[in-house]
Amino acid sequence: MAISDEITRLQQAKSALKTSIEGKGVTVSSSAKLEDYPALVDSIEAGGGSGDNDWYLMRSLSRAFVFTKTDDTTWTEMDAGFISFNRGEQIYFQYKGEKYYVNGLDIGDNPLSKTGQPTTPIQLRNFHTATITKDASGNFTAHMTYDE
Repeated sequence: MAISDEITRLQQAKSALKTSIEGKGVTVSSSAKLEDYPALVDSIEAGGGSGDNDWYLMRSLSRAFVFTKTDDTTWTEMDAGFISFNRGEQIYFQYKGEKYYVNGLDIGDNPLSKTGQPTTPIQLRNFHTATITKDASGNFTAHMTYDE
């Protein structure tokens, strides 16, 4: 094979790889070199299962509730019920393999953050609705409405 054919083959492979990476939501600079591509592949969000659009409220190592995507910015917990956690049990929300922490689950809005540590909710009672929303800045909030 001629050197020019080999260069063309490599250029086509790089172009196809760029298209594939960008299809996974990662921007590839036009100046990116082939040796930059492994880091770009590593930056693709983990996942691939059908639950990639779901949030999970986790306790210790098990799921407590699943929040299913209802539109582009909202996830709803369909089976509202009793929140039951042990006092020393750590809880957190999980989305696309990433942990999001909350200072407590109380009535109203509870901001989620990738920093911090899992905590135990302050309020432990029946809840009527539970949603997670994403604002225009990309911040997530868990909103809880409790039964009276």
